[in-house]
Amino acid sequence: MKISIQVPARICFFGDHQDYLGLPVIAGSINRFIYLKAEPIAQKEFNLNLPDIGKSRCISLTSSTSTIPRGDYLLSSLEILKKNGLEFKQGYRIKISGDIPVVPNLKSNKKDPTRSFFIYMKRNVN
Repeated sequence: MKISIQVPARICFFGDHQDYLGLPVIAGSINRFIYLKAEPIAQKEFNLNLPDIGKSRCISLTSSTSTIPRGDYLLSSLEILKKNGLEFKQGYRIKISGDIPVVPNLKSNKKDPTRSFFIYMKRNVN
């Protein structure tokens, strides 16, 4: 099953970087997005393609990681799901890209497409 997710950019008019502290924020969304597209592959791995930054990565779904580098939200999410009983039976070729310009007060939570993908996987795998 192919998966396609799009997450809108957020613009902060007031309170940039305050929402995680529970402080007031005035935010809106604009017509710019981060996109995640995934298609099944035979290998038990996630092959990530990040064309906007010119990087790619392959993560095995069969081996466990004892040390996770700081800030590696994808690998830490995978390990948490595995520890909570999720068994990945399907590998995916995943492309994450976006059309969000890099300017102050304009952002999209880069973890949202990944979070959406894993929520989908948790509901539809195992």
